[in-house]
Amino acid sequence: TVLYVGRFSMEKGIDVVAKIAEKVLSSDKEIKFIAVASETNVPSMGKVMEKFKELSEKYPERFIWIKKEVSREEIAQLYKKATICIQPSRYDSCPLCVIEAMACGKTVIGSSRGGIPEIIDKAGIVIPFDSNLFSKKILELIKNYRLRERYGRRALERSKLFNWDEVALKTLNIYK
Repeated sequence: TVLYVGRFSMEKGIDVVAKIAEKVLSSDKEIKFIAVASETNVPSMGKVMEKFKELSEKYPERFIWIKKEVSREEIAQLYKKATICIQPSRYDSCPLCVIEAMACGKTVIGSSRGGIPEIIDKAGIVIPFDSNLFSKKILELIKNYRLRERYGRRALERSKLFNWDEVALKTLNIYK
């Protein structure tokens, strides 16, 4: 299962998520793709929403679009079931969903934009903002259990650096 969690917005690369899902689902008949992204009323997002609906119809059991807000418990279950988590943002200063996925020991693939590379570091895969590269890396990782496990262990360790109590204390010390 490939998981995307984020806003339904161009900044988060939601249009690229649809392209990635199409390529991955058409290449491997075993993969499921879950997108947790609330619908939006922004008119410019209409084409992307249509693409998501098309994917839901074309792959009814394999492309799951969760349009409603989910509870912490529900999102934790989704992370637990995921094999790979992706964040193909155009810009993202501090993507909490990446930290959450890493804290669950998941392999993360993120774009080389904003704060994503700094957060992931060597605990996942950072690649240029390109749907073909994302699809290729997903398909490679699906076949390589050992590499996913290695990234998952690194991710879990790295996520500990983003403990909010420690971040707050460090910020307070900077101001002192």
